[in-house]
Amino acid sequence: MAAVEILCQRWVVLHQGRVQYIGNQAEAITQYLKSLGGNTLSLMDRKDRIGSGAVRVVGIEVKDMRGNTLDSAASAQDLDIYLYFTTAAGFRNRRVVASLMLKTQLDVPVFLHHNRLTGDEFGELPESGAFVCHLQRLPLPPANYQITYSILADGECLDGINNAMELTVVAGDFFGSGEVPPISHGVCLAEGRWRLVPGRSPYAQHVPT
Repeated sequence: MAAVEILCQRWVVLHQGRVQYIGNQAEAITQYLKSLGGNTLSLMDRKDRIGSGAVRVVGIEVKDMRGNTLDSAASAQDLDIYLYFTTAAGFRNRRVVASLMLKTQLDVPVFLHHNRLTGDEFGELPESGAFVCHLQRLPLPPANYQITYSILADGECLDGINNAMELTVVAGDFFGSGEVPPISHGVCLAEGRWRLVPGRSPYAQHVPT
């Protein structure tokens, strides 16, 4: 979809031979993706799961710092993503890696995060529990994103589902100014500050007079 987006300025979305929408690219893509119905099945009913099944994620929740389950998250919000899991009888591997990737609706990767990056180890897993990924100051502009997960151990895939859950991000005060750029201007928000340094530019002598 990202490649198709650059081809033209005006779009037409058809559904069963009828015009469903005529307009700009962003709204047309949103309308088209909604018409696909998305992955509305529960994780337990998904048929596109990969892996050996030694560990199986059975649910995903996004929570705030008070433990409340969120339907949407805000830019700059601290949040926890819970991957609830069960383990097969006899599973004893202590080197499990839980991984999350967030992608845009156009399937563009935004970021990847897993516990090996941070050196966090889970040890021997219980029969059931949750892998929890804590994200500080969510660096995403308002949009809908897809969460893909995978569970690995010693290079073997134990479980994984592509686009397992949709995460809706709404505007939050990331910069403290009340302004958040739209996703059309970039897929992440960056911490930074600006300042002015007075004085003569070292490149001034190269400027034609």
